[in-house]
Amino acid sequence: VKIETTMNSSYPPVKSFDEVRFETRLLAIVDVYQALVGRRSYKKSWAPPAAMKFIDQLSGIEFDMDVWDTFYEIMGKFPIGSLVELNDGSMAFVVQRTDEDLDKPVVALIRNAKGEDLTNNTLINLSDEPDIKIVKDLDNYDILGESSMDRFTNLKIS
Repeated sequence: VKIETTMNSSYPPVKSFDEVRFETRLLAIVDVYQALVGRRSYKKSWAPPAAMKFIDQLSGIEFDMDVWDTFYEIMGKFPIGSLVELNDGSMAFVVQRTDEDLDKPVVALIRNAKGEDLTNNTLINLSDEPDIKIVKDLDNYDILGESSMDRFTNLKIS
């Protein structure tokens, strides 16, 4: 359900957006997020942070801003499992969001700045490291292929 209920992409039909329950408004956001990040045979999936940016641009226009704020607070700018590049050229998975700053989650390094894959993964709380920043979100499947989920679920934190 979209704020503008007369849009062709708004369903089910309702007379007014005011009568749409919170849960339905939340599911509208979840549905779009899942459609963007989900793997489909007919389209390339989006990286989770890219999907978050896209939906953020539509909040207040197509989606309820208050519900979006709740979803964003839960998911974070970089949802858990996102693959990111750090400013030193290393690569990491996001493993935990922090309440201090959604731009600075906890990450587990999987590749160092030299491009070497790591077998033991160091945790870094970016909120505690002012010199380390995320510079780019990466597409897990473009970088790691089909082994992406295995790499994430088999992290060995040292």
